[in-house]
Formats: sequence, C-alpha cells, structure tokens
Amino acid sequence: MHNSSPKTCSANPPSGKKRPLSATLLTWVVLILASLGWLRLAAVVRQWSFLESLSPAPPLVYLAISGLVWGVVGAFLVWGLFLGRTWAPRLAQISAPLYAAFYWLDRLLIADPSAISSRWPFAVGLTVLLLIFTFWVHSRPNVQNFYQNKLS
Repeated sequence: MHNSSPKTCSANPPSGKKRPLSATLLTWVVLILASLGWLRLAAVVRQWSFLESLSPAPPLVYLAISGLVWGVVGAFLVWGLFLGRTWAPRLAQISAPLYAAFYWLDRLLIADPSAISSRWPFAVGLTVLLLIFTFWVHSRPNVQNFYQNKLS
C-alpha cells in the first residue's frame, strides 16, 4: 500500500518560518524588475535591425548587456529572497541603489528628452518610494528574524 496523502507546496522556506508580508511584496517587486531586464534583452535582440537603423542608433550592446545583467541579478535575488537566504537582504540593499542609478542614467543619457519631460516627477517619486521600501522592509524585526538576523 502506498501513502495517498496529498502533497502540499509551501511558499515558506524549509525552516518553517512564516514569510512576512513586506518581504513577500519586496520579492514580487524584484521579480517584476528582473522581468523588465529580461524583456529589455529580448526586445533589443528581436528589434536589433530596426534599432540599428535609427538615427542616432541607441547603444544596443549596452542595452542588451544591461538587460541581461539586471535579469540575472534579479532572478538570483528573487531566489534568495524567496528562500530566506541570509545574504539576500544585503544584496537587495546593494542592488536597489545601483538599479536606481542605472535607471536614471538610462533616462538622462539615452531616452528621448521629450518623453522624459512630462513624466519625471512620477518616476522620481516611484524611485524614492521603492528605495525607502527596500530599506524599510529589511529594517523590520520580523523580516530580520525571517532572514535569521544575518544582514551582513
């Protein structure tokens, strides 16, 4: 006879610690940003010929590599945050300001200035909000406990 009890899939790591909601929300934000990196890479590869024909042509290699880098870093970070790895909060605290800096460099150096002029207040607000949220989440005692109080 075999055991026919249903197997359950838990969203909590094997340690059994309950994941705080704020940590879950941050993991989703990182997943979305990582997906945007992968989409950037895919769009550049798919539209390479068209993008080369633009005058002036955007820096395609930079766009592709940055999409790849943020896709890989984001996927690795999502994995660490999801599983409650002790290094994940520190990587998030390092990656968030770097991601924000690269985002703004892209906007200021590559994007069409006319497209930026009307939307920059929203983009600044969202950038600041996400940076504050990232650091706030990892300052919470329940989140620190979830990640085993090893934030360094």
